[in-house]
Amino acid sequence: MKYRRPEVRRRFSGDSANDYKGGDKDLLVEYMRHHSFRRPIEVWLANIKAMLEINMDITSNWEAELGNKAYHLDAEWFIAQESMYYLSFCTPSDPADEFSMTENGYGVYEGPTSTQTCSDTGEVEVSFL
Repeated sequence: MKYRRPEVRRRFSGDSANDYKGGDKDLLVEYMRHHSFRRPIEVWLANIKAMLEINMDITSNWEAELGNKAYHLDAEWFIAQESMYYLSFCTPSDPADEFSMTENGYGVYEGPTSTQTCSDTGEVEVSFL
């Protein structure tokens, strides 16, 4: 679950809404007021809980349900992640073996993390860090 990654967690660090580090600060502050959250981390934890508990059955309306249970911008991000990318399962070759996921295995991501276009040359610079 990419949402649990440290850089997402840092966005919600701090003791009050004034400490929030996202570009959507005004929207988050309003959401916190409306839902009686005191600290941004409470929003992050409630979002994780909503994402983990949502019934993603093909016959359910899970997108709308999640939108009602989580901060709407993060719910939209989660829905896009779940709808636009593939879920992968790893199975050991020997059924007697166990599969272990490393501490940061939930954040495995294949692809560039950022791209920039050089204003002088027009060349696109891609970062995989």
